[in-house]
Amino acid sequence: MANGKIQLDTSRLAIILNNLKASMEEFESYTMTFRTQTRDQLDDFQSDFASKASELLTNMRDDVKSDLLDKLTNLHACGESILTKMQEQDEALSQAMQGGKR
Repeated sequence: MANGKIQLDTSRLAIILNNLKASMEEFESYTMTFRTQTRDQLDDFQSDFASKASELLTNMRDDVKSDLLDKLTNLHACGESILTKMQEQDEALSQAMQGGKR
Protein backbone atom coordinates (compact mmCIF):
# COMPACT_ATOMS: atom_id res chain seq x y z
CA MET A 1 0.00 0.00 0.00
CA ALA A 2 1.54 3.28 -1.07
CA ASN A 3 0.10 6.65 -0.06
CA GLY A 4 -3.07 5.01 1.27
CA LYS A 5 -3.90 3.45 -2.10
CA ILE A 6 -4.43 -0.23 -2.69
CA GLN A 7 -2.41 -1.61 -5.56
CA LEU A 8 -3.26 -5.07 -6.84
CA ASP A 9 -1.72 -6.74 -9.86
CA THR A 10 -4.80 -8.64 -11.07
CA SER A 11 -2.87 -10.42 -13.81
CA ARG A 12 -0.37 -11.76 -11.28
CA LEU A 13 -3.17 -12.77 -8.90
CA ALA A 14 -4.89 -14.66 -11.74
CA ILE A 15 -1.65 -16.54 -12.48
CA ILE A 16 -1.20 -17.40 -8.80
CA LEU A 17 -4.78 -18.65 -8.54
CA ASN A 18 -4.35 -20.79 -11.66
CA ASN A 19 -1.14 -22.26 -10.21
CA LEU A 20 -2.91 -22.96 -6.92
CA LYS A 21 -5.77 -24.71 -8.73
CA ALA A 22 -3.36 -26.85 -10.76
CA SER A 23 -1.39 -27.74 -7.62
CA MET A 24 -4.57 -28.73 -5.80
CA GLU A 25 -5.61 -31.00 -8.66
CA GLU A 26 -2.18 -32.61 -8.82
CA PHE A 27 -2.08 -33.12 -5.05
CA GLU A 28 -5.54 -34.65 -5.04
CA SER A 29 -4.78 -37.13 -7.81
CA TYR A 30 -1.40 -38.02 -6.28
CA THR A 31 -2.79 -38.76 -2.86
CA MET A 32 -5.64 -40.82 -4.29
CA THR A 33 -3.43 -42.97 -6.49
CA PHE A 34 -0.36 -43.30 -4.27
CA ARG A 35 -2.07 -45.05 -1.40
CA THR A 36 -4.05 -47.42 -3.62
CA GLN A 37 -1.18 -48.31 -5.93
CA THR A 38 1.30 -48.80 -3.11
CA ARG A 39 -1.07 -50.99 -1.16
CA ASP A 40 -1.84 -53.03 -4.29
CA GLN A 41 1.88 -53.63 -4.88
CA LEU A 42 2.32 -54.88 -1.33
CA ASP A 43 -0.45 -57.46 -1.68
CA ASP A 44 1.90 -59.92 -3.43
CA PHE A 45 4.46 -59.89 -0.60
CA GLN A 46 4.17 -62.29 2.30
CA SER A 47 5.99 -60.65 5.19
CA ASP A 48 5.27 -58.87 8.42
CA PHE A 49 6.58 -55.63 6.95
CA ALA A 50 4.29 -55.84 3.93
CA SER A 51 1.24 -56.54 6.05
CA LYS A 52 2.09 -53.71 8.49
CA ALA A 53 2.80 -51.31 5.63
CA SER A 54 -0.46 -52.30 3.94
CA GLU A 55 -2.31 -51.79 7.22
CA LEU A 56 -0.67 -48.39 7.62
CA LEU A 57 -1.68 -47.38 4.11
CA THR A 58 -5.22 -48.59 4.75
CA ASN A 59 -5.35 -46.45 7.89
CA MET A 60 -4.09 -43.42 5.99
CA ARG A 61 -7.56 -42.22 5.37
CA ASP A 62 -8.23 -39.09 3.42
CA ASP A 63 -8.89 -37.02 6.56
CA VAL A 64 -5.75 -34.90 6.32
CA LYS A 65 -5.98 -34.63 2.57
CA SER A 66 -9.63 -33.64 2.76
CA ASP A 67 -9.00 -31.01 5.42
CA LEU A 68 -6.08 -29.56 3.48
CA LEU A 69 -7.97 -29.57 0.19
CA ASP A 70 -11.00 -27.96 1.86
CA LYS A 71 -8.79 -25.16 3.17
CA LEU A 72 -7.05 -24.73 -0.18
CA THR A 73 -10.40 -24.73 -1.98
CA ASN A 74 -11.64 -22.04 0.39
CA LEU A 75 -8.45 -20.02 -0.13
CA HIS A 76 -8.83 -20.34 -3.90
CA ALA A 77 -12.48 -19.28 -3.76
CA CYS A 78 -11.61 -16.23 -1.64
CA GLY A 79 -8.83 -15.31 -4.07
CA GLU A 80 -11.19 -15.68 -7.02
CA SER A 81 -13.73 -13.48 -5.24
CA ILE A 82 -11.13 -10.80 -4.57
CA LEU A 83 -9.97 -10.94 -8.17
CA THR A 84 -13.51 -10.69 -9.55
CA LYS A 85 -14.47 -7.81 -7.26
CA MET A 86 -11.28 -5.89 -8.03
CA GLN A 87 -11.76 -6.39 -11.78
CA GLU A 88 -15.38 -5.25 -11.52
CA GLN A 89 -14.34 -2.20 -9.51
CA ASP A 90 -11.55 -1.41 -11.97
CA GLU A 91 -13.97 -1.66 -14.89
CA ALA A 92 -16.53 0.57 -13.13
CA LEU A 93 -13.88 3.18 -12.33
CA SER A 94 -12.55 3.05 -15.89
CA GLN A 95 -16.01 3.58 -17.32
CA ALA A 96 -16.66 6.45 -14.91
CA MET A 97 -13.37 8.08 -15.90
CA GLN A 98 -14.10 7.69 -19.59
CA GLY A 99 -17.58 9.14 -19.09
CA GLY A 100 -16.11 12.15 -17.26
CA LYS A 101 -13.69 12.98 -20.10
CA ARG A 102 -16.37 13.44 -22.72
